Amino acid sequence: MVEPANHTIHGIKLRAFSYGSIQLAYMLKLTLFTEDGKTRKLTDVETQRQIVAFAWLQSAPREEVVAAVLNNRSEEEILKFALDIPFEAIPELLEEISRIGSITRASTVNVESKHAAIGEESPGKS
Repeated sequence: MVEPANHTIHGIKLRAFSYGSIQLAYMLKLTLFTEDGKTRKLTDVETQRQIVAFAWLQSAPREEVVAAVLNNRSEEEILKFALDIPFEAIPELLEEISRIGSITRASTVNVESKHAAIGEESPGKS
């Protein structure tokens, strides 16, 4: 897990970011976590959507988050959650996302196949 556990920002109590969190981030297309930021430029609206989705993902009860994502209700739940987020919380949430994003990207493992591509000779073979 990415510490600190149970960090609070403007009254929003966030759980520690975990392996399950990153899996849900992929499912919710939260590219602030899943891409390096150089792949594509996000609009301000999309950035704000991802910030709010992150806050919901990390603060709503686990069972509710999983059920909403699996039942394609996450957008509705995120919108309801967004109604209670003050604008002042956005910069601090973005700072937390940046911190977590840099940690998760640094710990990403790229696996390369030992097998040669079709038509190529395997390494060490002559």
